[in-house]
Amino acid sequence: MSESEVADPVVRSNDVAVIGMCGRFPGAENLTRFWDRVRAGDDMLTTYTDAELTAAGVPGELLRDPGFVGRSAQLPDAFDFDHTFFGYTRREARLLDPQQRILLEVAWELLETIGYSGGAGDQAVGVFAGASMNTYLTNVVARSCDPLSLIGTELMIANDKDYLTTRISYKLGLQGPSINVQTACSTSLVAVHLAAQSLLAGECDIALAGGVSVIANDHPGYVYSEGMFLSPDGRCRPFDADAAGTTFGDGAGLVALKRLAEAIEDGDPILAVLKGSAINNDGSDKIGYTAPSIAGQRAVIAEAQAIAETDSDTITYVEAHGTATLLGDPIEFTALREVFTEGGARPGRCALGSVKANVGHLAAAAGIAGFIKAVLALQHREIPGHPGFTRANPALELAGSPFYITTSTVDWPAGETPRRAGVSSFGFGGTNAHVVLEEAPEPPPRPRPAAGPRLLALSARSDRALRGLAGRLADVLAGPDAPDLGDVEYTLGRRPVRPHRHTVVVDDHATAVATLRAFADGPVTAGSPAVAAPPDRPDRTGERPRRVPLPAEPLNRVFHHLGSSREHAVSPTDERRQSLARLWSEVLRTTVDRYDRSFFDLGGDEFLAVRLARRIEQELGVSLRVVELLANPTIDQLADRLDPDRAPEPPRRRAGRRTGAA
Repeated sequence: MSESEVADPVVRSNDVAVIGMCGRFPGAENLTRFWDRVRAGDDMLTTYTDAELTAAGVPGELLRDPGFVGRSAQLPDAFDFDHTFFGYTRREARLLDPQQRILLEVAWELLETIGYSGGAGDQAVGVFAGASMNTYLTNVVARSCDPLSLIGTELMIANDKDYLTTRISYKLGLQGPSINVQTACSTSLVAVHLAAQSLLAGECDIALAGGVSVIANDHPGYVYSEGMFLSPDGRCRPFDADAAGTTFGDGAGLVALKRLAEAIEDGDPILAVLKGSAINNDGSDKIGYTAPSIAGQRAVIAEAQAIAETDSDTITYVEAHGTATLLGDPIEFTALREVFTEGGARPGRCALGSVKANVGHLAAAAGIAGFIKAVLALQHREIPGHPGFTRANPALELAGSPFYITTSTVDWPAGETPRRAGVSSFGFGGTNAHVVLEEAPEPPPRPRPAAGPRLLALSARSDRALRGLAGRLADVLAGPDAPDLGDVEYTLGRRPVRPHRHTVVVDDHATAVATLRAFADGPVTAGSPAVAAPPDRPDRTGERPRRVPLPAEPLNRVFHHLGSSREHAVSPTDERRQSLARLWSEVLRTTVDRYDRSFFDLGGDEFLAVRLARRIEQELGVSLRVVELLANPTIDQLADRLDPDRAPEPPRRRAGRRTGAA
């Protein structure tokens, strides 16, 4: 059967759509870069020279240790954070676990990208995620300051895993379930399962699911010890004859899920369909607490396929857990082979891979990394090559099994059913997770968009961010897969309006790209927002615009790390905002943690405004009339108004007394 003859898939009541994804991985700051490197079969870990390791602080005696491995899978900007954007003081940001900082940024970017930012309106958004062990608390905070000198609740809330998801819900205004998930290495895929279950139970309308892992060690690298699960050379080779261990690293990822029928109805972008998922635990039927179990893995894979109502033979790619350990790989392969063989899978039909061969083991973020890779493979209709693979581990019995391993990226041909993939993630302690994914259905037909001008409305927290956003949008509209301008107009219109705004009226993509780039390349100013006149729009009755993935404004991320000499200097503008927030909190007798809220929306009045103006004059040594405070009622606006580098406003002409003379 040809691709065009594949029957339209039936939308089941328990089908869940993947409507967006966002992530940061070693060697890939975004998912476009991540897919390009995975597709190329890149080893994305960093190998350091001795000079680089010495400069990074590795002691000489450790560097001379024959077991020291100078490789790591780090996020180079793991300690960068836009604290001002999210309403934190610099002190709060430096205390906060980098894992929580990163996932907050990723969650905001994901909602912004898919057009559901600002609390998502009447959509209840749930958050399901987990983090790895907080090494920042033990390796940095505890060494850099006396924890007893801090307020106990402050230190706890900034570093305890329990506050990972509720922090996201609070800062982004999300009112669905907010659940922290902790099942070791399977954390983020278990989070996907729980998010899907919450959607199907009607507890939320959109669910964010995933995980984060950041290792805050003093320096890169680790010491290999024989008999442990770490790799002796820092390379992870799942299912290979030379596999000898894994290597841990940094990463973060979240996906946005929605009930499939509603995603289709609402015109959301659908990247893939989650057909079914399952979780279980090994119990005690294994050789040790940290050991995997054939029976447990076999049961969870079979259950997920049964829930998905899919035959094993129709699944033609499996993104495996793939730790590359001597015990783990043979057990995982055996469980897969038994399920697929019993399910009628034909020999050599299903490709097998593991993203750990590219980025290493990302601990609590490992499952979401594999999930995202599988969705991208379905989107691009390609199966990525398995890097570093030379010959199969003889304990796998790959020949004659339903599986094969490709070392180069190959096309993913259509079959009698839609393309399908399985994703596995297994955790220390025995919690197993498996999901079945299917390629996205073709979007339903819709009326041809009406011709005529489109108004693209952009807004951001600062003029610099606004111009950065314009440049990012121009790049998207200049690409070969540029979205329809009507869909862009609609998606931008779903975003919250921020203080700095710019709109353009365009008729075609070329004009949009040129106009946006001209604005993006212009000088950054502190003047009034530029707003275009609304166009005379043609009759668009019957149009069904769709949300399309669009870039978010760039964040102003600054290095935050207690006790580090690399700490970036705080800009005068950032210091001014922090000081204003402190003074507002004092006058209003409440904690002011956002810089975009009006003084009067926070409970202020004219009498308190007079008091605040006096406090600002006393503390900051600036002359401030109350009328200026009334005209600039947010901290962002007032900080810009008090900027000494800001161009002075032209004096207003005063009306003179008419004399009657000619």
